Amino acid sequence: MTTQTPFWEARRALFEEKIAQFQEEKKILKKQTNKFGTVRVLFFLAAIIAAVYFINERNGSASAAILLISPFIFGWLVQKHNYYKKQLNLVSNKLNFLADEILRLKLDLNKLDGGEEFEDHSHPYTTDMDVFGKHSLFSLINRSKLSFGRTTIAKWFQNHAEQDEIKNRQAAISELKDDFDWQLDWWAENSLHQNDKNERTDLSKIFDWFEQANAKPKPWLKAVGVLGLTQFWCVVILVIAGIVPPAFIGASMFLNFLLLAPIQNEFIKTQKHTEHLSNLLNQHTSLFQMVSERDFSNDYLNELKSLLTNPDAAQKIKILNRSLTWMHSRNGMMYWLIDPFVMTDYWVLSSSQNWRYKYGKNIRGWFNTIGNFEALLSLAGFAFVHESYSTAVFENNKLVLNGEAIGHPLIKHNERVSNNFSMQGKGSLTLITGANMSGKSTFERSLGINIILAQMGAVCCAAQFTLSPLQLFTSMRTQDDLSENTSSFYAELKRLKQLVDLTQNFSIKPIFYLLDEILKGTNSEDRNKGAESLIRQLNKTYSMGLISTHDLSLASLENELEEFANFSFNSEVKEDEILFDYKLHQGPCHTFNAVPLMRKMGIEIV
Repeated sequence: MTTQTPFWEARRALFEEKIAQFQEEKKILKKQTNKFGTVRVLFFLAAIIAAVYFINERNGSASAAILLISPFIFGWLVQKHNYYKKQLNLVSNKLNFLADEILRLKLDLNKLDGGEEFEDHSHPYTTDMDVFGKHSLFSLINRSKLSFGRTTIAKWFQNHAEQDEIKNRQAAISELKDDFDWQLDWWAENSLHQNDKNERTDLSKIFDWFEQANAKPKPWLKAVGVLGLTQFWCVVILVIAGIVPPAFIGASMFLNFLLLAPIQNEFIKTQKHTEHLSNLLNQHTSLFQMVSERDFSNDYLNELKSLLTNPDAAQKIKILNRSLTWMHSRNGMMYWLIDPFVMTDYWVLSSSQNWRYKYGKNIRGWFNTIGNFEALLSLAGFAFVHESYSTAVFENNKLVLNGEAIGHPLIKHNERVSNNFSMQGKGSLTLITGANMSGKSTFERSLGINIILAQMGAVCCAAQFTLSPLQLFTSMRTQDDLSENTSSFYAELKRLKQLVDLTQNFSIKPIFYLLDEILKGTNSEDRNKGAESLIRQLNKTYSMGLISTHDLSLASLENELEEFANFSFNSEVKEDEILFDYKLHQGPCHTFNAVPLMRKMGIEIV
């Protein structure tokens, strides 16, 4: 592929420049964090020593001043320490993100998240197209560490979008890719509370529970809370005034414990239902805020933003987070100490139930919207890094696939060889023949991957890429399945039957199929007959596709079938060296390399 080497160097230079900048910032922030951490501890110790000293000296005014003022100063120091600690973490996350971007530039993807849990070997194309796993499209494109972003982009890989949605995504990506600093801020916040691989929870049950809040919160919850709070502090005031003996405080606390008892089952049930939600809210609160504060010019982005600002999701999420933080800190000693004084259980339960009733039906949509933003930003980052890639154009009036300089995005740009290719028309079928290792399968994957990218709204690894709305189907890596007692040959037959059935289904988009070395598990005569029958059948359907094969006899079908074309990849033997140009040539292959390859490997040829 003709690449813009200065552009790649410019992107890497930008990342390295920002790394140097953030490393300096990190040094400063580390000093500030350590300074306020040390000052906080020293001040706390000094305040205790001073308070004890003045109490022993019976200096009431000085000890009172220390006890009144020092908590505010200590609180300010804690706040400053937490601020610098968060800024330090954000800068560290930016450095990690930029390091990952350099890995993506170099296509050193094995250390990056491959989304292995999304792999489905029965899917129409993801396994053959290296969508998930090591050195995959997912590891190249996904930037999200959080479950909603990861799940959303996985779904986009697995399901072709409709035309309107693709256009919306393309326009949104075009706007987002130009603001790399905002992308950087987003991913830094995203990584503050990233999901551990073992802690990715299915939240659908939590959302189901929130959406089932049909009854209004019990009005007596607040009333009982007010009653308990009022009676306790009235007793405290009466004790201080000397009107009643101190024993009344114990009786008042005992009464509050009795008042707390009736709601314990409801409280524990709510705790269970929201067990994993508090952490989720911590992860996403800042992202809600970033969207609500951002001005977009794109209509689709503003439409997504409106889902989070009407009502204000960021504000509502903070309110819920506050309630759930209290609710899930109930096992701590501090909670139990203050509960009978202020009736915390009642306030927390009342607040969470009220929130659930008012906004429970919104919460799933809010987090799905954040997932959409995460997926769009991943695609925007991909577009930013690959500025030479193109945005796909869709043709709705005829069945067509046309591309210039089509390449494979998982092959390094300085090693990638790109090809022009075009096919159109009902039943259009291209037979690809070629020598071993000449590039047949890689070319098929180049087409398939770019079809996936195009129909998820991403930029394509091509100078130009035009296609009709298509449903991709591949059969390239069929394997034995011991669990089903299925051989690879039978697995391939099942796959081909699935393809034939899909081509008869007129309720879906036209099928674009990619088949590699079909029927390789049988003898050549049997394989030739079966492959020819399949080709004749596919040629009659409203579909398009490519079939790679070593069976040159199939090339003669060009003389009998309409919309049938032969293309090939060739090799050349020079002084015992086998040379490949990986370029697509019109017509069937005329060069073979099995014998030269065997000879090169030291196998005697008789």
